[in-house]
Amino acid sequence: PICSAACIAQAIHFGDFNSPESNVSRLVRDHPNFQLNAELGTDPQIRYLYTTPAVPGRAAGAAEYDEERLSDLANPLVGPVQTFWDWRAAMNWIFGGVSSGMAVAAWLVSYAGVVAPRNVPAVHAISASLMAIGLFFVFLKMGRKFRFWRAASRPQTSWMTREIYVVTAFYPVMLANLISPGAWLSLAGGILAFAFLVCQAKILHRARGIPAWRAPLIPWMIVASGLLEGTCLLAVLLVWLQGSGRIAPLLSLAGLILVALNAALWIAYRITAAKQGIVPLARRVIAGISPPLHVLGHVIPAFMFVLALASSGIALVCMLTGAVAAIAGGAYWKFMIVVRGGFQQGFAMPMLPQRGSGTCAAPDRK
Repeated sequence: PICSAACIAQAIHFGDFNSPESNVSRLVRDHPNFQLNAELGTDPQIRYLYTTPAVPGRAAGAAEYDEERLSDLANPLVGPVQTFWDWRAAMNWIFGGVSSGMAVAAWLVSYAGVVAPRNVPAVHAISASLMAIGLFFVFLKMGRKFRFWRAASRPQTSWMTREIYVVTAFYPVMLANLISPGAWLSLAGGILAFAFLVCQAKILHRARGIPAWRAPLIPWMIVASGLLEGTCLLAVLLVWLQGSGRIAPLLSLAGLILVALNAALWIAYRITAAKQGIVPLARRVIAGISPPLHVLGHVIPAFMFVLALASSGIALVCMLTGAVAAIAGGAYWKFMIVVRGGFQQGFAMPMLPQRGSGTCAAPDRK
């Protein structure tokens, strides 16, 4: 490339790492070197040499990892917020989570008699409609919409492709269950809906360049949030269709358990953020999200679900209030993490030249 050919200092070398006798292979074999963000496992085919015969190298110290410096967007080593996945992409996780979660919840609670088995196909049809809204928002995000079919071409590596395959199977199963309801079709619909939720969780988690998304707890958070929101939306739907108070105890208990699980996962995510390599600017967003999320998505739903279990006279009102708050809380944190917390990795320099240590350095005055 021209950058290598034109560099008069010969600071840039180009070659084939697969050939052990190439110039670049000999350089990395004979000199200390590193890859940027090697811990992500992407194996970038650029190696950096950090020593010369006159200037030794050193490990990056506290000065390079200072929180203030890593929080300054004017610092070229600090990654900015990603802009590729905007509010339209966030809508996919919001609608996808609540829709697939409701389909799973309807299938599960049908065994407890909360939803009549004959009504599961109708709930799955409503879930499919909400799922389609989320997928439509993703379609709006595509730059070249007529090439959407290429998203289905990488099942061996892409969770987005796997999500498409799951959707392709879910819709025919849902339609067949509407036409000719059956327990096995409801089972298949519930399993496919859960698979869709898992695919959505992995899509976000596998975005390795975004530290706030690649944290190990993110898939668990997406799945748990989807199940909570889906259970809550199912409660709202059943009250609207049936208006019966007998559904309140079981769904309130399920909601209370799921709220506790979601709260525990968020707390663990926040307190382990630095250890998991989430950059300071993203940690600030997470810290800012936490108070309103705990109030809206955890405290209010938990309090209302407890009241629904304790007071039969106001059980429906309390359950509905808690359900709406939990759905809003889940949508809030997903939107904020995707749109506001998606700071890029930036550049990490594990090794650096030791300035002032070469043969031309100033004499030691100690």
